[in-house]
Amino acid sequence: MALARRASLFLSHLGRLLIAVGLTSDEAQGCTALLAAADNLEDTPIPAETPSTDATGNLTGSSQRRELSGANPGSLLPEPDDVYLTHTATTREDLQTLAPAVPLTVADRLGEADTTLDHDLAEWQAGQGPRPRLSVLGPIYARVGTGGNPLAAAKRRAFYTELLASLWSQPHGATTAQVTDALTITEERARRDLSKLREWLGTNPATGQPHLPQARKSQTGRLLGIGIYEVNDLLVDADLFKRLRTRALIAGEAGIADLDTALTLVQGDCCTSW
Repeated sequence: MALARRASLFLSHLGRLLIAVGLTSDEAQGCTALLAAADNLEDTPIPAETPSTDATGNLTGSSQRRELSGANPGSLLPEPDDVYLTHTATTREDLQTLAPAVPLTVADRLGEADTTLDHDLAEWQAGQGPRPRLSVLGPIYARVGTGGNPLAAAKRRAFYTELLASLWSQPHGATTAQVTDALTITEERARRDLSKLREWLGTNPATGQPHLPQARKSQTGRLLGIGIYEVNDLLVDADLFKRLRTRALIAGEAGIADLDTALTLVQGDCCTSW
């Protein structure tokens, strides 16, 4: 520090200002931890990346090209493309999109990434459970779980269902400003309505915390240091549909059963002929 002060005095005579850089205690500890980590020269294997899916549950960039005249193992439609092109109104592009040949390693990683699908589906089919439910594949409606308060939204159920659906549609939660823009309401009104929605959804039995935490106490809010509203442990038919389609794609020909189950989640007059 003495050397820095002498250098500062010397440069000040030259019309230059030199300010010594200081570290806080936390910053110094962080630098020490970083340097200590560099002493470990052992290689750490990078975990294999889980293949990604799009909004429909289809694989993105992890499938192999189908064979025109040969078998397509690992596909929902395992016969050669020629079989389907001859007997159905489809194209090679349709087959590649809807029934790609999925490598076994990709199928294994996707299967390991979602181990609760059957449990979540059973809870949805039971009609009542510990978690709140939102249906968007048809008439939009919501039901609270065993920890919720059904009377909290009795007078404006449609509005609070819309508010819940709006929050679910934001994959990383929503700020107060985003809520006001989506529903065309004031910030004061938004906070009152979000508080009422929190009461309606109630407490998550798995964590003892509200399904809709205070904005700054949500996982994303704490991570970013700003107020973010997000709903935890919400069962949504569209999410189940997407997961069923993904599992169908990695199950080969047996995945047709999951596609049939996915279609049962779609409600309304549009589906009465299915």
